[in-house]
Formats: sequence, structure tokens, C-alpha cells
Amino acid sequence: MRALTKVLIVEDVEEMAELLKMTLEARDFTVTGLAKSVWEARELLSRSRPEFLLLDEVIPGESPIDFVSECGVLELPVVLMTGMDSPSHAIAEGALGRVIKPTADDLGRGRPGNFVDDINKLTKPLRN
Repeated sequence: MRALTKVLIVEDVEEMAELLKMTLEARDFTVTGLAKSVWEARELLSRSRPEFLLLDEVIPGESPIDFVSECGVLELPVVLMTGMDSPSHAIAEGALGRVIKPTADDLGRGRPGNFVDDINKLTKPLRN
């Protein structure tokens, strides 16, 4: 059984996107790109195909929730991320689930918390 490791990160805060990238790469993921918006994510998807998408739930521009449906049509799994400690809103239909983003301080200190483990748990059913 092989883990899903090729990921496109959609995060509008550049510093957080870079920290997420470094964290995932340190745990043997391949980050195929960083997008600040849904529009940029579409552009990157036209050039390379990740195995799944890590999508911030709150980004400017187009609705990330609508993009989850679009990714479903493309058969691209989506893991949502939020900065809220205890989110109470519904998870978008079609998403594998939601992970809590670690803080910039946690990532800067090399302590991603459960972030990577939670991603692995959500993507485990998709592994070959």
C-alpha cells in the first residue's frame, strides 16, 4: 500500500504556504505547487497532476467550497484546512475531511502537531 504524497497546496498567506510546504516535504511529500487562489490552483492543475489537493477553507476570490465540487468532477481528492481550533461549520460535500493548520510558531519550531498525521489518516482509504 503506497501513501498519497503528491500534493498541491492552496493557501493565500505566503508565509504559511511556505511553512506547510517545508513541513510536508520533510515528511516525504512532494509539493507540486503553491497557489494563493482557486484561479492559481486551476492554472497549476492544467500543468501538473497532484494526487490530492490541500485547500484552505478561507481564501479570497472564488469560493473554495465550489472548487471542491469542481475537483470532484476531476476525480481529485481534496483535504480542507482551517486555522480554527474547533471548527463547527460543515465540511464541504466531496472533501475527504478537514485538518487543523498548525500555527506558524509550531511549524517554525518543527512541531507540526497532528497536521501531517491527520492528512495521512484522511488519504489512507485512497491508497493503492
